[in-house]
Amino acid sequence: MKTELYTNCSLVRLPIKAGESEYYLPQNVEWAGRVVDKMIVCAPKNACIDPVDGKTPVMTAADLADCYISLNDTDSRELMHDVSFEQLLHTNNHPLRVNAKLNLSLCRIYFTTPPEADATLLLYVFYGTRTEEYFGLPRKSVTAEFPLLPNEQMTLQQVINTYVHALPGKIQGVIFWNAAEAPAFITLRDYTLTYQMANIHSEMARPDMNNGTADDSQAKPFFVNDLDINFDYSFIRNATNSANTQKITFLYN
Repeated sequence: MKTELYTNCSLVRLPIKAGESEYYLPQNVEWAGRVVDKMIVCAPKNACIDPVDGKTPVMTAADLADCYISLNDTDSRELMHDVSFEQLLHTNNHPLRVNAKLNLSLCRIYFTTPPEADATLLLYVFYGTRTEEYFGLPRKSVTAEFPLLPNEQMTLQQVINTYVHALPGKIQGVIFWNAAEAPAFITLRDYTLTYQMANIHSEMARPDMNNGTADDSQAKPFFVNDLDINFDYSFIRNATNSANTQKITFLYN
């Protein structure tokens, strides 16, 4: 079975305004002109706050029930026309693929019913993904369990054992064991800042079996492309205004 190994994942934080129905993707993004592998909309199960401003509510699946997206490539060909966001939700184990360079000025998001309150829409753009036909599963792992205060941010160096921090092996995957109950955002950076996973919500790295329900199970684990993680400049942040306890497993070779 083919396995996706993520190299870059960029978060597009779309500020949604009460009463406004139509939005376009920003054009000043680092992935402009690159082939986009796929887009994922994260609509957390429990209330979360914007990972950057630390206060704006993040849109849930219920908020996105009447939200649609249209995408055009750089030749102005329409790739998607008013596709329901349900096709792109992080709980969808088989989201629609993009596999194209986008004309961002023509990529539109539309609500049939204008939102009643300001919120942040979390849209993740994956590019540079490597696909392996026969992927050897990571041979080693380490699990970290630690508390986070409301909206607290910590570097991975503070939560990962020192011996793992010094290992020559590279991170190959991440699993959040209580993703919905203890929401968090994780950012992974390499030493050269060539690759980055920006503010990945913990529900996007759920275990492949969790309570046996479709929403909680994740068919494709969150594997990364052998990233040489700089633990001092990678961090995790509580996604809520309440204290929680994180339990994360890092897979490495």
